[in-house]
Amino acid sequence: AVDGIFILRNAVAPDKLVPGLETNGAHIAVNAQMATNINGCFACGDAVSGASLVVKAMASGRNVARSIDRFLQTN
Repeated sequence: AVDGIFILRNAVAPDKLVPGLETNGAHIAVNAQMATNINGCFACGDAVSGASLVVKAMASGRNVARSIDRFLQTN
């Protein structure tokens, strides 16, 4: 089951959209597995690192997909 998927824009700060979400300045704070401080909540791409090359954002998406898969397999 999925509670929600958010595509963030600069119009709303991430910690206002998801209460309790830790940020690093204007970006979402994640660990090496792209997990946020909220269990089961992951982030990637520009929301984590700011504007970047498309290929970097795509790699971030691949990494978060792997982390989500591992999370779902163990929880």
